[in-house]
Amino acid sequence: MAFILDINDNEDFSIDILEGNGEHIRRCGIGHCDETNGVYSAITCLAPIPGYGDLHGFELAFNIVKVEPDNTFIDYTDGLETRFLDKHARNTVLAIICTCTHDLIDRARPSIVQMHTREAYLPEKAILKYHRIAQIFGQHGYRTGRGDPWNGHQTWFMKIREMDLDTTGSAL
Repeated sequence: MAFILDINDNEDFSIDILEGNGEHIRRCGIGHCDETNGVYSAITCLAPIPGYGDLHGFELAFNIVKVEPDNTFIDYTDGLETRFLDKHARNTVLAIICTCTHDLIDRARPSIVQMHTREAYLPEKAILKYHRIAQIFGQHGYRTGRGDPWNGHQTWFMKIREMDLDTTGSAL
C-alpha cells in the first residue's frame, strides 16, 4: 500500500459538512492509495450524548477512514494503525482535525464536550495531540480539564462558561 497525500501545503483544502440527527461531522479528503485507488479522509465529529439535562452534551471523536472502490472501508482510530503516514502527512492531518474542531465549535456551540482516547495506555506523544485539541476549546472560551485515567484510557472535558449559556442550555 502506498499512501499519497493529496493536500498541498500551499493550497486551501475543502471540508465537507454533514449534519443531522444532532450530529455535526466534518470530512476532508486527505489522500489516496496508488495501488487500490482507495480514498482516505480525516473525519471529525461531535455526536450528542445523554445525561446532561438541559445542557447540550457532545462527544468529540476523530479518525481516518479509507474507503475502497467496492465501498468497503477501514476505520483507523489508533496512530499505530496509520504508520503509512509520514511525519509531514501526520502534521497535515492534525492541522485538518484542528481546523475542523474550530469549525465544529463555531457552528454547533456545544455546552459540554467529552473527548476520550479510543486506545488504552497511549504514549505521551499521542496524549499531547489530544491536549492540543482540548486547547482549541480553551481558545473558544471553554474551561478544559483532563479526567482521571480509567483502565489506561484518558478523558478530557470541555465546558463553556456558565455566563455564555442561553436559556436553552446552548452556548451563545
